[in-house]
Amino acid sequence: MASVTVLNVMDRQLLAILIEPIKAELGVSDAAMGLLTGTSFALLHVFATIPIAVWADRGVRRSILAMGLALWSGLTVLTGFARSYGEIFLIRVGVGIGEATGGGPAQSYLSDAFPPERRATAISVLVMGGPLGSMVAFAAGGWLGDAVGWRAAFVIFGAPGLVLAVLIRLLLLEPARGASDGLAEPDERHAAAPGSQETAPLAAVPFAESTRFLIGIPAIRNLVLGAGLNTVGIYAVLVWSVPYLSRVHGLSASEAGPRLAIASGLFTALGTLAGGWLADRLARRDPRWLAWLPAMTSALALPFGVAFALAPNGDAASVLLAPASFMAGTYFGPVLGAVQTLAEPRMRSLAASAITASNTILGLGIAPPLVGLLNDLGAASQGDHSIRYSLAGLMVVHLAAALLFWRASTTLREDLRAQGRFREGRL
Repeated sequence: MASVTVLNVMDRQLLAILIEPIKAELGVSDAAMGLLTGTSFALLHVFATIPIAVWADRGVRRSILAMGLALWSGLTVLTGFARSYGEIFLIRVGVGIGEATGGGPAQSYLSDAFPPERRATAISVLVMGGPLGSMVAFAAGGWLGDAVGWRAAFVIFGAPGLVLAVLIRLLLLEPARGASDGLAEPDERHAAAPGSQETAPLAAVPFAESTRFLIGIPAIRNLVLGAGLNTVGIYAVLVWSVPYLSRVHGLSASEAGPRLAIASGLFTALGTLAGGWLADRLARRDPRWLAWLPAMTSALALPFGVAFALAPNGDAASVLLAPASFMAGTYFGPVLGAVQTLAEPRMRSLAASAITASNTILGLGIAPPLVGLLNDLGAASQGDHSIRYSLAGLMVVHLAAALLFWRASTTLREDLRAQGRFREGRL
């Protein structure tokens, strides 16, 4: 599952890394590239996420994952053959539809394979594939772009996903719904969850009923919106960090890539893993730590993010990005784990898709084009340095996310009790 997330973000991130050569060949503005890196992907991704989640709450999740992986990987390869801005835009729309299969179905799969007290860690390992994918993209994408050109880089990045899609369909077993929560009956047709007896699937829940149920839980509302706001800051840096280091500090894509692979990719991965591991342990004492921890770390991401954007040189920027990335990445495990635990087993893909939709609309749909627009508006007075002020100003979203996570903590214990999920020593 984590390998799917690695490829998901690798293919998505490559376009951002190669902004400068693609922009030069196509002859477009920063605002247009912001639309290409964010809005084109988000356009149908968010609308595809919900029906795919409903499908995953009823169908075979490994098959859905395999089909989506094959689709977005094939379209990533096709990007290398596009001849115009419009063609790349349409291809990225298709990539967004394919990658809509990578969130809800995968989180639902793992939630049925791991019990509540291990769920944040398991989901952290899944989500950690994202920053690891960024790490690979930063390390190899810039180098490939310089060495063989941006078109060949897309072909090379897309090909492995076609192979992995076949392996997932053939080798993965499907865990039963609710198995890890002890909510279903034994049945031989399904794979056993670790530490659980084999169980049969629970009855499907109508979409409207599932939606009302999830929206009616206050903690879920605050966690979902907080996740989206946190992702605004994350994607602003992911998409525009290479142009920032290039324009402000004079680094080429191949020079900036290895720095960002470590400072952004590696440290976000470490933060993601640490956040899930620590949240699982703290939540055994008090489940509100699932919201308290990301509230604290999101607030701490703000000063480090601003310092990164205003750094005096490339070395300082690289060093300051590391703690910002670590803090920003810690929210994934506890927040996604809490939402999965609050949701009923047949609603978990839909619950995960709510976070995916929030992250996509705010993080990908708004952040990249907003930074690009601010860059263009500030270019007259600040020149190439306008990008640093665009990035610095946008970091305030981490503070807003922290406030929403804190609000979630005020109802989380009661919400868990109401759903019958709170058990001393487990959650």
